[in-house]
Amino acid sequence: MPYESGFQELDEQTVETIRIKAKTLIGNYGFTHDDFDDIRQDVTLDLLIRLSEYDPERASLRTFISRIIDYKIEQIAEERSTIKERVWQTSVSLNDVLPDSESELTERIQSVTERNLPWNEAESGFSAFELNDLREDVKQVLFALPPEQLDICLRLARDSVAEVSRQTGIPRMTLYYHIKKISEHFEEAGLKNIF
Repeated sequence: MPYESGFQELDEQTVETIRIKAKTLIGNYGFTHDDFDDIRQDVTLDLLIRLSEYDPERASLRTFISRIIDYKIEQIAEERSTIKERVWQTSVSLNDVLPDSESELTERIQSVTERNLPWNEAESGFSAFELNDLREDVKQVLFALPPEQLDICLRLARDSVAEVSRQTGIPRMTLYYHIKKISEHFEEAGLKNIF
């Protein structure tokens, strides 16, 4: 018997579950903090659409919701992995020979200008001086962190939350608490979008 409710609003626990699950993708599969709201909206929309399929005889509503959220998160991660694989498979070599503007053959690397380099000031919006200042500001915030949070922060620079949890034995929810506290340190230092 399918669930037939005019479910117009998700409860607080469901909203929080979606937020936590969406956050697990940030820093993985190429997702950044800028993707967080999009991921959350995709999961919420998928859940709202599928709620009409709920059958109380097969599972509890909480279990059904949890499975839908988990499945959508896995699907989003898999789609991103597939896209990254395709990009990798279609990458080009800087040694490829191409015709230049004078119809002469030249290696692709010769056509890359300083302006195209990702660390170039025009592309990043920061001068070398500003990047150096930013680096120093980040170092100051990092070394002002309590030792446990500094260790977590340095580990998260290399590994996912799941991997850090496995390495340290710290539960994920505790790690998310530490991440929130670390973020607050950066915000207090005026570096809101760094961590």
